[in-house]
Amino acid sequence: MADRIITVCSGGEASTPRRLRVFMNTLGSRGDVEPFVALGVALRAAGHAVTLCTAERFRSFVVDHGLEYGFMSDGILRLAGTDEGKGVLDGGKEGVLDYLAKLRKLSAQALPMQRQMVRESWAACERPDVIVYHPKAAGAPHFAQKLGVPAVLVLLQPMYVPTVDFPNPLAPSLPFRSGWYNKMTYGMFTALIPFGTSGFTRGWREEAGLAPEPTSSSVLTQPDGSELLVLHAHSPIVIATPADWPSWATALGYWPLRAQPGWRPSQPLADFLAAGEPPVYVGFGSMAGKDPAALTQLVVAALAAAGARGVVATGWGGLRRAGHVPDTVLMLDSAPHEWLFPRMAAVVHHGG
Repeated sequence: MADRIITVCSGGEASTPRRLRVFMNTLGSRGDVEPFVALGVALRAAGHAVTLCTAERFRSFVVDHGLEYGFMSDGILRLAGTDEGKGVLDGGKEGVLDYLAKLRKLSAQALPMQRQMVRESWAACERPDVIVYHPKAAGAPHFAQKLGVPAVLVLLQPMYVPTVDFPNPLAPSLPFRSGWYNKMTYGMFTALIPFGTSGFTRGWREEAGLAPEPTSSSVLTQPDGSELLVLHAHSPIVIATPADWPSWATALGYWPLRAQPGWRPSQPLADFLAAGEPPVYVGFGSMAGKDPAALTQLVVAALAAAGARGVVATGWGGLRRAGHVPDTVLMLDSAPHEWLFPRMAAVVHHGG
């Protein structure tokens, strides 16, 4: 994966003698950050300087892996953890009108935070040779245009590049195969993204002396219309690479982050694993549910009904200790998945 980034900045050569300065920009849950940390570790091992700009709550995660941290406030993530944010993430269970009202209110609160995060990301972007970014980091391709450096878009799922093979994952599937429909769903989705992000990138472009973004702008090109390299961090074995993908889009496989040397489990975790059969892991990472206590009780009841031991990871609050927890269930904040999962009988996770 690191080789493809290096190739972009070396005129097509797979290696380059000079040390690159790589700026990476991502936003979201840990699942949106960890692949970038893994890439950063690989780039650093190849001799390049890496700055990873992401929400402040991930600062220690970035620094502990030997990467330079670029500051970005995490107000937007705190907003997602409020009752209003959880209500939107939980879907429109209380009715469409109520859901739209909550979404409108949340969007109004989020807009100034998003504008601030673009400015903070720009402040951390110090003379890079290349910018690698998650689509939620909406300012990154505009920074690349301003600086005249290549931009590389990283997608964790095949959501943007059109294909006849399957529809956009967010679009409804038809009961029959339709290549025309499949391809169309991507255009509908990607055409809306610049409209959704321009509200918090427009002001920065004006401040940076850039012309307004063209109305024909696409998330699959740089803001000036030039070609954009799109790297997918999923396995082509799990999702076969479509034959009609263009040369600038590729799937490189998963970007795993190896356990840090010397990591040891806590004594309670080590004792629990040694005390019986492999347990079932249940954890929803950084996804915060609307009623974590009730969900935790449901998980505990399900484990009891299955006659299984369980390791329940509370993460960012999607699950929370509440009421009686039997000795067959261990509650913990978190543990490295690459260490923990091989020791489990099964894994239940939120999938993203």
